[in-house]
Amino acid sequence: EEAQTGAINAALRALSEAGGGTLVFGPGLYRTGTVELRSGVTLYLHDGAVLQAVDPAGFPVEPEERINQALPPS
Repeated sequence: EEAQTGAINAALRALSEAGGGTLVFGPGLYRTGTVELRSGVTLYLHDGAVLQAVDPAGFPVEPEERINQALPPS
């Protein structure tokens, strides 16, 4: 099965350009590379929805100091 990276990122970009919104994933397997999250856009995964990395070795690793930073409240 082919990765859906392009379609997912296009949908996130379109939502962002429209002022924000929610990208909903129904139950199923969604194979993807790097997902580019954007301000004002929410990902919602229904029960049974799985985002699966197509190549985990290809994902960048964040420096330790960035991983441990406290996130602001949402």
